[in-house]
This record gives sequence, C-alpha cells and structure tokens, in this order.
Amino acid sequence: MDCALPSTVSHGWRSICVGRDLLKPHVGRAIGDGKTTRVWSEPWISLDRQACPMGPPSEKTKDMLVAELLSPNTNSWDRKKLQEIIPQHENEILELQPSKLGAHDKYIWTPSESGIYSAKSGYYESLKTSEEESEGLENQTQDFDWIKNIWKVNTSQKTKMLMWRTMNGALPVGENLRARNINLNIICPHCGGEETTEHLLFHCTYAAQIWRKIPSKEQIEPMRIDTFKAGLELSPSIVCLPPTGIGEGPIFPWIVWAIWIARKNQLIFENCRQSQEETLTKALVAAREWQSAQHQIKRKEQNQSQAGRRDFSRGNLTRNRRGTTCKTDAAWRGDNKSAGFGWVFYNTMPDQREELIQQGEGATSHIRSPVMAEGMAMLMAFTRARDIGINTITIASDLLQLIKAINKESSSKELHGILHDILDLSLVFDSISFVHVAREANRQADGLAKNALRNFCSEPV
Repeated sequence: MDCALPSTVSHGWRSICVGRDLLKPHVGRAIGDGKTTRVWSEPWISLDRQACPMGPPSEKTKDMLVAELLSPNTNSWDRKKLQEIIPQHENEILELQPSKLGAHDKYIWTPSESGIYSAKSGYYESLKTSEEESEGLENQTQDFDWIKNIWKVNTSQKTKMLMWRTMNGALPVGENLRARNINLNIICPHCGGEETTEHLLFHCTYAAQIWRKIPSKEQIEPMRIDTFKAGLELSPSIVCLPPTGIGEGPIFPWIVWAIWIARKNQLIFENCRQSQEETLTKALVAAREWQSAQHQIKRKEQNQSQAGRRDFSRGNLTRNRRGTTCKTDAAWRGDNKSAGFGWVFYNTMPDQREELIQQGEGATSHIRSPVMAEGMAMLMAFTRARDIGINTITIASDLLQLIKAINKESSSKELHGILHDILDLSLVFDSISFVHVAREANRQADGLAKNALRNFCSEPV
C-alpha cells in the first residue's frame, strides 16, 4: 500500500497503483480483539472516516496494540488506560464495540455502511476527490443531479452507462476524437455536418426526424436542445402513447441508444445505413421488452416478499413448539448515545398461547446507533439464554437489517464484533434460528427496552 511508483512502470502495475491511491484515504480498521491493529499508526478510532489518535506517543506506547487498551478479564475498554494514553478520543473509542469472543480485526471501506468496497462507492469517492475537470464539462454538469437524471432512471444499465459517458464528454464522436488527436475527420456519417455530441443525437437531420416521429403525448423540438444535459432535463415530458406498450417508462434513453448504435455499429462498422423508421422501431421494441421484463421481476419479488412476511409472522414462530422463542428489542437516544435493551423468553403452547419463561432488561451508554443497540440487545439475550440452559431457540428481532447480517445476507462494519460473538455463541445451542418479527408483535420487548432506558437516563424517553 505504501510502495513508490517508479518513473518507468508497466501499464498493469500503474493501473493497480491508481486503484490503490483511491483506496488508501478511505480504508479503516474494524476492531475485533485488537491484536493486529496498532494504536498510533493505523486508522481505527472511527468507522466513518480514516482517523488515527493524535500523537506523539511515548517510547513505552509507540508500538502498542489496541488489545492492550482492553481489560483482559472482560475484553471491554479499560477506561483508565484510555484516560492515561489517549484521553481526547475516549468517547469516540467507547462507542466501538470490540469482540469478547476473539473476532479478528479487519479492514473496512469507510464510505459504505457495510464496510465493503463496491465499484459504485469507489466511483462516488473518486468524483469527490477528482480535481481535473475540463472547464466546459464543469459548466455543463454544474448543479446536475446525477442520481435523479441518470442512475435512478427506470432503464437498463447499458443505457445509463451511455448517458453517463455522454454527460462526461466521453462519447467517441468526431469532435471528441479530434480533441484527443485520434481522428482529425469530424464529419457526421449521416449528413456530412460537423459531428458533435449534440449534432449526432439531436441536430442531425437523421436524429431530428426520429425525435419528431416518437408517438408521445408531447413532442420536443430537437433543434432547440443545445446540450445533452438540456435533453435529459426535458426527457420526463416524453411519455409514449398507450399503443406502444411502454406506458410511463422513459423512452429518451432508448432513443439515444438506438441513434448511437445506428451510427456506431450499423453505419461505421457494417456500412449499413438504417432508416429512421427502423431505428425508432428498434428503440420502441427494446424499451417495451425491457419494461415488460421489469414488471415480471417486480411481480416475482412481490410474491417472494409476501411469502417472506408470512414466514416471519407469529404463526411461523409458533411452529417451533419444542423450543423457546426469544424476542429482543432496543430503545436508543441520540442526544446522549445511550440505549435500553429488552428481551422476552417464552414457550408456545399447543393452543398457540405464549407461556412466559423469563424476561429481562438492561441499559448502557456509548452506543453509536440504533443498529448497534439492536445488536447489543440480541447479544445480551443470547448470553442469558446460554446461562439458563436453553438448548433450542428461535431469536426474533424487528430489525430486518440485523437478521440479514446474521444470516450472511448483508454486512455491517459497526456490528463486526457483535455479529462474531452472536454467531460464536450460537454454536453452543442444539438448534437455533434467526427470524424477523413485525414491530406490532414485539411490543413486550419494546416496552422493557424503553423502561430500561427511561430508568437509566432518569427522565422520560
């Protein structure tokens, strides 16, 4: 991560180093047992940004590991050591929840909630740090809502990428190729005019006739569109008439795609001139087929969601008649970062009545978020279940994000140590399952959590 880039280096290694330079300012450490993270030289005290403790360290503590700031008996933060060594970061560190059962420290990508790097999050971070933008592009993209106008448009990924490239001046039309000294010929292959992005997509007689022939409620005049940004902003007004089968779905991206393909594939590479009617028909057919496929996917997801809600219903929990069900919940206050926890153990009788076995509550401070509070509540309930000798258990929470994280469907950087301890504790049970329960069915645990927080704060919640 710290090697220098020589003046003469291969293209592959240079590309790797470009990616490394993007990662370095945003990589942090999530603390598990603290045995592989150095206190002074690695960014670990924040999950949201890259931050190391302020120095300089003393000769005695310069090579100290984070594990040395934990109490050896409880694996909780040793507040006396924190106050002696890094008192200015005490509150921030106390909001981190280390593992009590030996989770390893791990690297995290701080810009994302999961802590996992994705191309999308990397792209947005590169936009924030990029300083080399052309003046013309800055003027065009100033105050442009990329999310609304491109990435959240209900269209295919290939058309989104084409619009993104066009907005960034990266479409290989004659003007852009000449600016890069690739091709000095900037003649439009359709009409012989000067080929700019706006000319190809709107002003060329070939493209203009396509826009005018769209079967839409309101027609746009392509010759009045002076930038691609202006065309994008007009696109919501282009709503196709019912016979096309497209409905409220956008047609603008598909027209742009069809015009570009007609120029790039058919005309340039295949020397095949496509009529305006054929190009428009291909755009309408592609839009209709894609919209139809999305409706099918949406119906399938709705059916799965309904089935999932049935699985998480009270009726599903009562099927586990031989075991115990534990419902957990948490209440959190953002002003003082404190949280209350509640849990209820019960058996389900043959007539589906819930027979209370035991209930409990607790509270603590320095909890950084509601998600962490829910995780702590489950961990405390889990520990209690082990202590009272329960062997078969169903754990229910009304926080779906937590259930998904436990079932390995998602990840969370702030729950790193907590999730490890929950999964480690689960090994002592003969049978265990984690399910989501509706908030209305979790009122008893919710009441216990709020009561614990109220007593802890000594004032109404």
